[in-house]
Amino acid sequence: MSLNLVRVRSAGDMDSFIDLPLNLPAYRHKGKDLGLILETAGSFNPSLNPVHRHIKAAFFMVCRGKAPVGRIAAIKDMLYPNRDTGFFGCFECANLSGAAALLLDAAKKWLWEKGCRKMIGPVTFNTNQKVGFKLQGAPAPQPMIPGNPSYYNDLMRESGLTKHTDLYTYSWLIDQRLEDSLRERGAQAGQMPGVALRPINTSGLQEAGLVRKIYNGSMQGSWGFVPLTAAESSAMLKYCSSHADPDLMVTVWYRGLPAGMFIFLPTALSPKAPPKSVRAAVMGVLPPFRRTGLGSYMIGYLEQIVRKKGYRQVDISMIHEGNGPMRNLLSRTGAGVTGIFRVYQDDREAKTPG
Repeated sequence: MSLNLVRVRSAGDMDSFIDLPLNLPAYRHKGKDLGLILETAGSFNPSLNPVHRHIKAAFFMVCRGKAPVGRIAAIKDMLYPNRDTGFFGCFECANLSGAAALLLDAAKKWLWEKGCRKMIGPVTFNTNQKVGFKLQGAPAPQPMIPGNPSYYNDLMRESGLTKHTDLYTYSWLIDQRLEDSLRERGAQAGQMPGVALRPINTSGLQEAGLVRKIYNGSMQGSWGFVPLTAAESSAMLKYCSSHADPDLMVTVWYRGLPAGMFIFLPTALSPKAPPKSVRAAVMGVLPPFRRTGLGSYMIGYLEQIVRKKGYRQVDISMIHEGNGPMRNLLSRTGAGVTGIFRVYQDDREAKTPG
């Protein structure tokens, strides 16, 4: 039976697009983990996911007969600094010859028409959200961590895409002791005059502005940086207000100035278990305060809290392969790599009909 490409035009089409992964054989055994692996309907809703306010997107499906067997989104983020680069995301596909190529070609053609000469992905919906295909490892299913079938990487290579970059997930088991030098560095930083830790108030607009300022300042210049908007910062704190442990939402200050922050969210290690691990939602130090030991100080404080509250594991992601300072710091905590996630690229000229 032949394959045909369909662009999503109606609300009914979008419902089929969102539900498509539920009908793929690769996901039938995932059970309750599906809610963590796949995007929810709310993530496609601009009123619930404010990233849609600064992206342009087109959605496509491939059908075999009348049955959808693959989907993709072509995404241009108007805030992404590299204006000639667009994203493909929301990719899900049956392991059918030619289906992935049809989807990727459609996304690339749409992006080419929007002035993008390079396509990277998967990125859903921008690099502040879900990024990459799982290439190696088996980290526990978590929101924003890809849980794709392994053959997706084969589909990318067969369609002519090449490696753009890799991202890493780490886990630190709390019974692993921090390096003495890291502890000492953090303790020294904590004794500096003017160093203070403050909890993040999830209900205040002013606090959302502070979180946005620290996030953008600490992440600027890193791979894939897209500035967080005021609406996105507010939405993040609203989510944290019902999902976060207040003791794990902290800003660090130095002489009256914000210097860094971390936000860790409790997660369960299995669907039926109570939260016994925490994962990093945000962790960063502003450039003027790096090399002061404040990063080590934050990690030392994090260790105290997770031990006190009985958490057993700390998950940190996604760490870019080129982020040497962070990877070195994590190695000093005893954290190990649990997963490698690949981002692909296609900078070939888009095919045109005829």
